[in-house]
Amino acid sequence: VSKGDPGDPSPTGNVFDGNRIGIAASSDDSIFNTVGISLNDGTSTISNNTISRNTLYGVEIVGPSNTNILTGNIISNNGLHGVFMDDGSGGNLIGDDGNGGRAHKRAAGVIAPNTISGNGGSGISFSGDAGTGNKIRNTLIFGNLGFGIDIGEDGHTPNDPGDADTGPNNLQNYPVIVSRQIVNDELIVGFKVDSAPANSAYGTNGIYVEFFEADASGEGERILGYSYYTVADYNNGNPQIKTVNLGNVDFTAADSITASATDANGNTSEFTPLAGPTAAEVSVSGRVTTPEGNALRNAIVTLTDMDGLARSARTSTFGYFRFENVTVGETYVIGVSSKQYRFTPQIIAVSDEISDLVITPEAENLKLPR
Repeated sequence: VSKGDPGDPSPTGNVFDGNRIGIAASSDDSIFNTVGISLNDGTSTISNNTISRNTLYGVEIVGPSNTNILTGNIISNNGLHGVFMDDGSGGNLIGDDGNGGRAHKRAAGVIAPNTISGNGGSGISFSGDAGTGNKIRNTLIFGNLGFGIDIGEDGHTPNDPGDADTGPNNLQNYPVIVSRQIVNDELIVGFKVDSAPANSAYGTNGIYVEFFEADASGEGERILGYSYYTVADYNNGNPQIKTVNLGNVDFTAADSITASATDANGNTSEFTPLAGPTAAEVSVSGRVTTPEGNALRNAIVTLTDMDGLARSARTSTFGYFRFENVTVGETYVIGVSSKQYRFTPQIIAVSDEISDLVITPEAENLKLPR
């Protein structure tokens, strides 16, 4: 199927809905199209289709075709890329604008997300000439021979400091996942995005970060949830680690995690590469005090890592505690046990040595009776 042949009036408002493209209507026989759907001008909505077994691309979007919507589709087992964008095409939406990985119903009755899997190239690929503002959200991408998302059609594109480089989708930096921890069956992730506000649009809420359980090659196979990385988190060029609790998402210590970032102008990044935490080790120390700021001695401080392994230290006469050999890049839960006060456990992300941690009872935690 092709829209936008040279010389034709610009075809705007086309709808491809509920079709089988590349396979026969009543069987699994391949039809051997070169491209399932090729858009060369105008705008279209591509929804609820099965687009499979085409010898080149499932969907091709070539400028000046812009602001197309792909949602609710299965795009699988095509010869090269599942979706390919070229020649300045921009402003396209792959998925929907709903948050949190749920299936959101649009006014037209379209259900997201898309599933893009098993293709012979990348799941979604942008040529070096593709445009900007191509948003990918609530879309499952996994099991492709190439990369899940390939910006520039050149394989993995490393982040650059401050995100100052330009290109397809403004070469948006992907999130760096610093840590992940499972506490009471809930997944807690520490992450940061090195994108300066001068180079990436933060908008009102910040940069949208979507988390996925990754397949073996690092593509986003299952949506786990989302968060926003704000200008305050970026902290004037010193990106801070932000921690988000994604809840009970059936995620285990053996599973892998990846993420994508989308700025307020709709530029989505590649997936975060799979990588383990650094092996560097530092110390974590601080002081436990009463609500009035006085030292609390003989309190038990417990530090629990992402695998549930805990170690304890007792505060000194002056309320001080210290843990050695704490792994950088991990998130920990730190709690205090005292005969006199109740303490709420805190989550800390360790990116460097911590020496000034102060733990004080919450105001509502009344002094325990003796």
